[in-house]
Amino acid sequence: MRSYFAGLLTFIVCVFLVWLINRTLIISNSNIAFFSTLLIIVMSLVLIGVVTNGRPDGILIDSRNRVSLSKFQATLWTILVIAAIVCVASHNLTLNGELLPLDFDIPTPLLAATGISATSLVAAPVCLSFKARANPTPENVAKAAADLAAVGAVPRFAGKLFGRADPASASWADMIRGEELGTETTPDLAKIQQLYFSLLLIGIYGIAVLHVLSGTAAKIPGLPELNEKLVWLMGVSHASYLAYKAAPQTANG
Repeated sequence: MRSYFAGLLTFIVCVFLVWLINRTLIISNSNIAFFSTLLIIVMSLVLIGVVTNGRPDGILIDSRNRVSLSKFQATLWTILVIAAIVCVASHNLTLNGELLPLDFDIPTPLLAATGISATSLVAAPVCLSFKARANPTPENVAKAAADLAAVGAVPRFAGKLFGRADPASASWADMIRGEELGTETTPDLAKIQQLYFSLLLIGIYGIAVLHVLSGTAAKIPGLPELNEKLVWLMGVSHASYLAYKAAPQTANG
């Protein structure tokens, strides 16, 4: 109980720091304000991860105690979009206290991109649920158990799905490895492609936000646009990622 109270208090402090930094720096040094806002949001998510799973990256760990690529990319979009909204709202409010702080446009392609990321977060477990009801081969069970034993982790398998009993054993390599018993140490090309596309788009949009914040001393009418073709590319990447995730990669037992 005490840890949750401390976590809530720290979260309130994080919100206060975001307000204070943007109140004092958003006009004079927008880059520092934006990066500080990003950092504080990350710190608040680290706090949630520690409280829930006992690890700074605990927010990224799924129910099978693996670091989830879907959670990772959804978290990145969440951090970036929240920071962009906070900084643009602070910019406009600091220029004119009579302005409505959220009176600016959010481009449709950005809504589509965040929607795709959220849909993938929800759809990924659904795609895997069918494999949780399938039986793995004894050879793949033995291989997966041996892989965990080699690193001192305890297995917790669900059908053909690979998992661990303790979140402390989760690995960032899970984001680019297979989901099934027998593929748990094999690079997953669909995941690697998805990771590259996500980092590329998020990086591009982060630079666009910085440019908008530092490029004007007038009211900012909206968040920067996101190229529609890049959003289509993101959608195709997510669709192929989910389709590959749903397809069986190993034989049934």
